[in-house]
Amino acid sequence: MKRRKRQLAWSVLFLSSLLLGGCAFGRAKVGERLLDEQVQQIEKGVTSKAEVVRLLGPPYEVSQTLTQEVFHYTYTDGKLAFLLIFARANVKSDDLYIFFDDKGIVQEVIFGRRTDKLPFQFWPFGE
Repeated sequence: MKRRKRQLAWSVLFLSSLLLGGCAFGRAKVGERLLDEQVQQIEKGVTSKAEVVRLLGPPYEVSQTLTQEVFHYTYTDGKLAFLLIFARANVKSDDLYIFFDDKGIVQEVIFGRRTDKLPFQFWPFGE
């Protein structure tokens, strides 16, 4: 009986060390968080390209449509859980697109925030 308890204790210790030794957690953030107060200061038909850069800094990406220049600002947040050979990564981003006319004045502002809904999930399966 004593030998069986000792084997059980060693088995539990071995499995625990295996599980705990094979766990890792991580978090990565890319870019600067976009604040609602900053985005609200950008006015269509009023704010210039230079004012946007002073307010938010340089954009992550600049692109050109047929008639407009577009500034893209992004903030990405990611969380990772690793359990033995299983991993779960959740990544979401906040994106801000600002469209300028040929005079450099804001014509459209599109902002989406998703990083506030980023869950941390340890278990790699299911929801």
